[in-house]
Amino acid sequence: MASMAFPLVRSPTKSTTIFFHHKEQTQNVNGLKFVRGKKLLKDLCTWGIGGPCNYFVQVFHQTHLLSAIRYRHEFSVPYIVIGKGSNCLFDDLGFDGCVILNQIDLLERIEPGVYRVGSSFRFNHLGILSCNEGFAGLEFAAGIPGTVGGAAYMNAGANGQETADSVESIDIVTIDGKF
Repeated sequence: MASMAFPLVRSPTKSTTIFFHHKEQTQNVNGLKFVRGKKLLKDLCTWGIGGPCNYFVQVFHQTHLLSAIRYRHEFSVPYIVIGKGSNCLFDDLGFDGCVILNQIDLLERIEPGVYRVGSSFRFNHLGILSCNEGFAGLEFAAGIPGTVGGAAYMNAGANGQETADSVESIDIVTIDGKF
């Protein structure tokens, strides 16, 4: 049986076209599984609204995030990186780009009271964890939904405290996929 194909992305500066097979509608690139047109944004946010995204991929490690961003950048596909979706409101028409779902939720204790935390780790869990271990500074985080990455990005805070007061350093990935 012949398979039908349709273009995934046509780069305006290159003549290469990448094809999805109609039957699969997925593509594996650098160990990442990109899904086309099947993921509804309403399933990725707490509001429960939003149409389909054109492309969807989950990342579980920093190198996956780098690969996904570089791949999308190479083919000029707009993208958004999201975490738990607690502060996201999507259009019912969807998103004509790639949604990168951040699943980088590592937790590493560097020394007592100092943690290295993945950007998808739940911020409220970090607050509870640090309090339960007898440390001060993140008590306010126990009541804030969302991820550490989201809290750092928007400097989440409550009761006169804010995320910036407790952060020592942040590793970032730039929009063109550099660490």
